[in-house]
Amino acid sequence: MFDFADGAQFGSLDCRNEQLAQDVAGYIELLQQRGAGWRTGEESGVWIRDHGLDRDVTPVTEAGIV
Repeated sequence: MFDFADGAQFGSLDCRNEQLAQDVAGYIELLQQRGAGWRTGEESGVWIRDHGLDRDVTPVTEAGIV
């Protein structure tokens, strides 16, 4: 899986369109649920990779706990 460097920014000018902005926000939320730390930037349509927000989301069954 490809990972962005800490502080890398992802931006989309298409996010001026409300539906596209919601779609991208949904993808960012999925990344967050998978443990990848992303936060919104100061500008609309900009997200910043923040390794400090990463978290371990290893499923309990993979850790050997049933």
